[in-house]
Amino acid sequence: MKFNIFLLLLATFLAVGSPQETQIYPGDYFIQNIDTYKYWAKPISANDGIPLKIEQTEAAVWKIITVGKNFYIRPLSKVKLSVALVNDKFLRLKETTPNPQNLQWKINPQGSNVVIQSAADQYAYVNTDFYNKVEYLSPGSDAEAKWRLIPYAANKRIKLQ
Repeated sequence: MKFNIFLLLLATFLAVGSPQETQIYPGDYFIQNIDTYKYWAKPISANDGIPLKIEQTEAAVWKIITVGKNFYIRPLSKVKLSVALVNDKFLRLKETTPNPQNLQWKINPQGSNVVIQSAADQYAYVNTDFYNKVEYLSPGSDAEAKWRLIPYAANKRIKLQ
């Protein structure tokens, strides 16, 4: 009897003390670079790279949608477009078609930050380039949590462009 109570207490302490993995939920988010504190913004045209901006505006809100174990990342104002891996290196907005791997992303939590990884290439991770654009994927050695997802509250007043 004492042994059973001991096991129950031990299991309870282990469950309570174990770190819980952060869950990524579908929704609307600002995606912030943890080094520069700038946010992903909607590009002027679909052929441009994704710029980083200082302001939290509606142009910087992204809709994250679940696709199996992966995610689509779409600008809030253009939900028919998704962030796509183009030529194995560049990030562009492309029209969403049913389940293409180059439009899907893995978002892996690491503490309060996330790693954004291509579902099409397990060694490719979203990073920033020299010009402060989110338009290239770095090799697996840069699999650091460089991004923070900040929930967007639609009823919160923000400065519009």
